[in-house]
Amino acid sequence: MTMAAGLATLELLSAEAYLRLEEVGKMLEEGLKGVITGTGIPAVVQRVSSMLTVFFTAQPPTDFKAVSTADHHRFARFFHKMLEQGVHLPPSGYEAWFLSLAHDETVIDQTVEAVRTSINVLT
Repeated sequence: MTMAAGLATLELLSAEAYLRLEEVGKMLEEGLKGVITGTGIPAVVQRVSSMLTVFFTAQPPTDFKAVSTADHHRFARFFHKMLEQGVHLPPSGYEAWFLSLAHDETVIDQTVEAVRTSINVLT
């Protein structure tokens, strides 16, 4: 039953839906990078389509060992500040953020502004 529901959902999704997810993913990625650049905070944004994450480290991690060396205490402070701004992120720096078709330009802009506010507690 569950497999049938999943397949039915996939059949309803069009190519345009995946293009839209790529588009909003790219918008959020660019917004995050724009805020982070120039802060002096070592952070990288890594994204695949509508999944992304921020790692507080100078170099893009390529494996679990590298992710483990990211500043997870800094991520925790960032997570809580984002919650105060009304943005619910995954609570761990090991997890990805997931976008959906409900995330439009307004939501992306609000998220980027919340990052702009939240990043200040990290400097």
